[in-house]
Amino acid sequence: MAEGVEDAGQAERLKDLGAGRAQGYHFARPMPAIGVTELLDKQSAEVKLEL
Repeated sequence: MAEGVEDAGQAERLKDLGAGRAQGYHFARPMPAIGVTELLDKQSAEVKLEL
């Protein structure tokens, strides 16, 4: 898990290094718990569509 990912370059580098999970401003700004749940549900649905 990588924390504090600020931009696409960092995210791509972490992906190249095999980081399976990351968080930071690049992905989303701080939010209440319900917002996190909604964001993760949306991302999960998008991943399923890509498969």
